[in-house]
Order: sequence, then structure tokens, then C-alpha cells
Amino acid sequence: MLKCLVLLCSMGSALITLAPARVPAQNNPRSMQDTLKKVNAAKRERSATSIRTTDSTKQLQYYAKEGFTLAVIFPYHTIGGDFDGESVLYSNQDVFSLPTVTGNYGWGVMAGYRFTKGALELTYLTSTHDVMFLKAKGKAHYNVINFDLRFCFQAEKPIQPYCLAGIGIPWLIVNEGHVTVHPGGTTSNADDAMFASAIAFNLGGGLYLHLHPAFSLGAEVSYRVIIFGTVNGITIGKDVTLMGNGLALSVRAAITL
Repeated sequence: MLKCLVLLCSMGSALITLAPARVPAQNNPRSMQDTLKKVNAAKRERSATSIRTTDSTKQLQYYAKEGFTLAVIFPYHTIGGDFDGESVLYSNQDVFSLPTVTGNYGWGVMAGYRFTKGALELTYLTSTHDVMFLKAKGKAHYNVINFDLRFCFQAEKPIQPYCLAGIGIPWLIVNEGHVTVHPGGTTSNADDAMFASAIAFNLGGGLYLHLHPAFSLGAEVSYRVIIFGTVNGITIGKDVTLMGNGLALSVRAAITL
């Protein structure tokens, strides 16, 4: 019996010890009001932080500004293919020389539209070249209008590699590249030969360096497969394919409005 009482007393003591203490409730309206103000302020801060984070994410997602773009271009053109410095084209009494064309620099302009991850561009490029046909020297003028599509990689960064594909309309004027052979072997004075009605297929790539979302510098290399269709308005025969393939290198400065 004594052991049981000791045990009960011990349990009672434990129960008394473990019983939670009750604290009288305090009604403090000013303290509650301050707490609500702090909660609302924290919510507003989280909301503002969320907005700033969202805006920052949008800005970093695509670095370049979208919009209408203008550029000045400085190209280097080469022309090869059937222009070997020894071959000619005949059409009745007309003879057209196909000189070798030395690569040279030129200039050009571009108008297009910049998207977040690429661009559609219309360019005009021109350059003047030294030519040679059977050791006779001369000049040629090369022009091309290109319509290209560019796709950018790493569009969220200021340095953006890109690839391009497009088509072009080139024409080449060779000074004194045409003579008329009369019966008896006499020839008229030489005049210009204009190779035109051509189509070009462009394929290449390059790199944009954005100094600002609306301003960039660029470097590019592309290869053009060129097929000429006429010379001085005379259609080149179906059995003859006149090629003027060449490499194009260029640098540019562009601004997006």
C-alpha cells in the first residue's frame, strides 16, 4: 500500500509538472494593428520583388531589341565558276569573254526586321573588280540584291552566333567584254557585257556583337551559288549553264529603330 501511494504521488507530481500554464488573454488592439501593417508591408514587398524578377527575366530572355533595322555593310566578294579568263560565249556574231575576276571590297546597305531570335533582311551590295582575259586587263562591276533569313543562337546574350539562308539577284558588268565579229573576220569596237537574269542561293553564318540592345556590330561569311541566264539580253542556251559562284565576307553596323 505504501508503495502504491508513493507511486500515485509521483504520478500526480509528474502530472502537475507537465500541465501547461495558462496565460491570461490580453486584448491589445494597437499591437494587432501593428502586426497587420507589418504583414501587409511584407506582402507588398514580395509582390514588388516578384514584379522586378519577372521584368528582369523578360529582359534577359532575349537581348536584342525587336523592330525595323537599318545597317551599313562592307563586303568582300569573289567570283569564280566559269569565269576562268580563257573561255568565251558565242551567239551568232556576238562574242562574250569570261575573264578571271579578282576579289575586292565594296559597300552596301540593309533594311530588315529584327525578331527576338532572328531577322529578315533585304540587302543591296556592290563592288568593283579587276579582271583579266588572255592577259588583257579590265574592270567589272558586281551587284547583288539579297533576301536572307537569319536565325540566332544564344539570343539571350549580347554575343549571338547565327546561320543564314536566302536567295539573291546578282548581275555582273564586264567592261569591254563583248565584240561583234563581222563576215570576213573584222570586229566592231568592244563594248560592255552584262551578265544578268541570274539567281543566287546563299548559305552561311556569322556573329552579332550587341553593344546595346538596339545597336550591334557583325561579321559574316557566306557562299553563293550563282546561275546567269542572259548576257546583253541574249538568253544563254539551255545546254549551257553559266556559273559565277563565289565567297562573300562582310562586316556591318546595324541599328534597330
